[in-house]
Amino acid sequence: MKDPRRGLIAIDANVFDPKDAAREMVLERFYHCVRTGELNLIVTETVWREISDPNTPTPLIERYREFYRAYEFSPDDEEQKKRQSAQDILVGRGQKYRHTNDAQILSEAVEMGASYFITGDHRILSKDLQLRVIYPGIEIRSLEGFMKILDDFKNGFRK
Repeated sequence: MKDPRRGLIAIDANVFDPKDAAREMVLERFYHCVRTGELNLIVTETVWREISDPNTPTPLIERYREFYRAYEFSPDDEEQKKRQSAQDILVGRGQKYRHTNDAQILSEAVEMGASYFITGDHRILSKDLQLRVIYPGIEIRSLEGFMKILDDFKNGFRK
């Protein structure tokens, strides 16, 4: 497991959902780590399209605009196969249109070099081990789980 302070962190759009006061505090702490340069954040193309929705509060869009990076290359055949495998895992027996975007977001994160993918999507989190067979170089975590890993590295519990 890589020290989160030394890798690229990608996020899913659902990470921004402040479900309650405790979650809001975790989000603020995460953003503080990003803003101070402790964490290197990337907002991928597909996530940017999701948070750029007119219904998204303008302060949220402005907060993460600087971390958006355009996806400027086409996936090769191997990457396409991996994308399809990730999509197959996430769709399972579910509705294809609901989980295709999830596979796209994860694939973009990996292809852009992310070490961590933070999501609030329980379906993605529950498929972590299957997805890491396809993408072994990325850790898929909830925001709270990611912050725990960060704290473990900061406190010397992980190296």
